[in-house]
Amino acid sequence: MEPSILKSIADNPQLLEAVKEVILKQFSLDKDFSLAQSNEQLGEDVRARLEGIKKVEQGFLEILTHKTEKEEPHEPMRAR
Repeated sequence: MEPSILKSIADNPQLLEAVKEVILKQFSLDKDFSLAQSNEQLGEDVRARLEGIKKVEQGFLEILTHKTEKEEPHEPMRAR
């Protein structure tokens, strides 16, 4: 992916959080489960969703590495 796009996302905290929220909703633990599932299948589904959440979080941390660093203004040294 082009670094300038990642930089744009990383530099806009509202955009970053909105995108992250929409993606993480897809891994919600309160939907798409059935009482007809076996305990094993339910456990596999929960594990897969938790792994997905972890990967999404890692991806967003990687995006943050593209954030523009703000330079602190340097004050000129004063003569004594």
